[in-house]
Amino acid sequence: MLQLAACAPYVALADGVEAVDPSRDDVEIRGHVLDAETREPITGALILVQCDCLAGRREVMTTDGRYHFRGLRPGRYTVQMLHGNNNVQKRLEAKPGHRWHVGFSAAPRPRYGCH
Repeated sequence: MLQLAACAPYVALADGVEAVDPSRDDVEIRGHVLDAETREPITGALILVQCDCLAGRREVMTTDGRYHFRGLRPGRYTVQMLHGNNNVQKRLEAKPGHRWHVGFSAAPRPRYGCH
């Protein structure tokens, strides 16, 4: 599920909205990864951000379902979440001073074993 809202001076993706700070040009992208069934936070999901404005990609692992990228340059970003069989990408355009919240839902990892 992708929800996108953008109107100056506010920007939102998923369920967060933050005011743009005109005194800062850098961009922040943060968010969460939740289990699609239980809505519990997922630790250990890999989050990648990619942009032509960066020298390579940046990545972090979620802790308590959360992640955060600071000090990014304005540009068109792809934010990707990898966890188990989940591979979800969202795209956004970040202008100077924007603070984005990008939320993901992940299907639970398959459980193997005898029942």
